[in-house]
Amino acid sequence: MSVESLTIMLPNGTVIPDSSVSWDFSRAGGPGGQNVNKVNTRVDLRVELAALPPRIAARLAELYPNRIDANGWIMVTAAEHREQFANRKAAVEKFLKLVQAAAHRRKRRIATSIPTGEKERRRDEKRQRSQTKQLRRDTRWDE
Repeated sequence: MSVESLTIMLPNGTVIPDSSVSWDFSRAGGPGGQNVNKVNTRVDLRVELAALPPRIAARLAELYPNRIDANGWIMVTAAEHREQFANRKAAVEKFLKLVQAAAHRRKRRIATSIPTGEKERRRDEKRQRSQTKQLRRDTRWDE
């Protein structure tokens, strides 16, 4: 990952071309004194989904539909730091975390049957509960 040259490399080695990356800068709120009112430190990073591997792009669209605009670009914003360069690095790191989450494959669940011992214990508990309730019943002594 090289922020100076605006090149983003995914963990699998795929390099996103500069033409598929857009940086926007604006004034950020928060601490910073007069610096906040003068310097554009907030960073909006936009990456074109078409530049990503198809499986990851589809998964990003599924996981984060609110981050994707009508043109097919995913957006990440960073304004945690007082310096633009630090926010640029933070935006790239956030983007890479999103990609990592999208690339993660969930394990398939293997269906298993309920063990016989567990079924027997359940039946025994039901039988015991039934007997307890039968003992609580009102008995007729006049018959």
